[in-house]
Amino acid sequence: MTRYWGISLVFVFMSSLSLLHAQNHPDSSIQKHRVQSYQYMSLKLYAEAMKELEEAIAVAEQGNNDSLVIDMSITLAELMRISKDYDQGLDILAKLENTERYPRLHIRKLGRELALMFEKPKPPEEYQIDADRRRLEQVVLLAEQHDFKDQLASLKNELGYFVSRNESYSKGLPILFEAADLYLSLGDTQNYIGAMTHVLDDYIELKEIDKTDSLRAYLYPMVKDKDWYQLQVSLYYLFSKDLSLRNDSLGYLFWLSKSRKAEVLYETAVSSQQMAQYRVLHKTKKYQEQAVESAQVAKEKEVELQREEQRNLELTLYLSLLILVIAAVAFLLVRERRLKTQLNQTNVKLNETNQKYLDLVVESNHRIKNNLQMVISMLKYTSKDVNAQDSVALKKISSKIRTVSALHKHLYLEVHNEKVSIRKYFEEIVSLNREIVPGPFQLDLNVPDLEIESEALVYFGLILNEMLSNTFEHSLSKNKIIRIQISDANDGYLFEYSDSSDHGEQSQEGNGIQLIRNLVKRVGGSGFSLATDIGKYQFIFHV
Repeated sequence: MTRYWGISLVFVFMSSLSLLHAQNHPDSSIQKHRVQSYQYMSLKLYAEAMKELEEAIAVAEQGNNDSLVIDMSITLAELMRISKDYDQGLDILAKLENTERYPRLHIRKLGRELALMFEKPKPPEEYQIDADRRRLEQVVLLAEQHDFKDQLASLKNELGYFVSRNESYSKGLPILFEAADLYLSLGDTQNYIGAMTHVLDDYIELKEIDKTDSLRAYLYPMVKDKDWYQLQVSLYYLFSKDLSLRNDSLGYLFWLSKSRKAEVLYETAVSSQQMAQYRVLHKTKKYQEQAVESAQVAKEKEVELQREEQRNLELTLYLSLLILVIAAVAFLLVRERRLKTQLNQTNVKLNETNQKYLDLVVESNHRIKNNLQMVISMLKYTSKDVNAQDSVALKKISSKIRTVSALHKHLYLEVHNEKVSIRKYFEEIVSLNREIVPGPFQLDLNVPDLEIESEALVYFGLILNEMLSNTFEHSLSKNKIIRIQISDANDGYLFEYSDSSDHGEQSQEGNGIQLIRNLVKRVGGSGFSLATDIGKYQFIFHV
């Protein structure tokens, strides 16, 4: 890419110095500079973008095109804000006169002026909160009078944020809701979520737990499958902040890791976008070069009498261009090397972030497993001092906890693996039940080595554990033979469990069976049935 870019620089330089004297139309020249400036801005080449905007403004001033002068001057001031040259940006806006003739541009100018004033660093004694709010409210009133809903939404969002941070969160909330409603009416979902993010932040500061939970459940589905990475970074960070203030360490770490992951995706997307803009810039210059070459051929035919003089001048130009090419190639090689260095640094950061995430997952599973083992030990110790009926209840609770603990044991041993073999998990559960069941039993386990996500697998473990408990509690057979089978069925899998014994009709609608029904629904199962006369359960599930 750098080689072609260097060639395009050569042709642009040739077109600017050749003796063709081609006169470009002012409007087309302005458009060319504007497009070039936007391309430079997307590549964060702010100095080059400022230069293109200044040239476009100069051409517009020569053509007495006041609206374009105002429009591009505001853009230039915004560029000064991005590059943190606040005084220069304010000077540019101060020089604009009679902007009231163009209401939309006038409101945009006032908005940018306030943004520069708010972001400009100043001593605490120079802050004038009341005066700043009055200025912002005046601009909001202008936007309302002219019914500029897009600008009104942006200004109300800014006003609500200003009031929340400088006066009180409760006063800022109604203004932020108005901004969000305006964005929603305009179909601007991204800015709507941005306004609602400010609302969420206010509710967190006000400690409105119910409302923060409601907003989290409402906003997360709107962004989770999108590529709005900047929004995701802010939103997920606020989720983690909210849960951290409530001492929910697992929730805090979960959302914090998602925020960091979104940040990495944003950096990757920006890099891809910049590369695309470099390609567009190259193609644009290529087309400009082709147009210049065509004009050169036509002009050469018109000034054929001056050909000899042109050849002498072109020879001089070629020598100058050779020097420029060498300089440009050297510059681009250095720039390419810097880009490669930055890319390598980004890859290192990505690997570090991923490793931190893996460490967090391993540590979480390890701590959960240890904590559950501690709970089991406490229950076992407690069961020594209770009656027989309470001891049975404690054993049932301990069995369920062992089921969950077994899953976290596999997750811990397999490090970062979101899926676990259902066969290994079932074998672990059966082994745990052999330790606590009073009598022996035979097991026929015919289960494929099917891997299932851990979130769903824990429910399968609870289902099996409850079925085993029902067998030992309700089965009337002395020789218990348990058969567990999972087989293919209709684009899914058929789960079958039987102990070949009569459980009695009273077990049909007991609490244990109702619990199994609910757990089957949790895993998306269907077609659940129980034959009490032979102790057979079955249902269909999908992975």
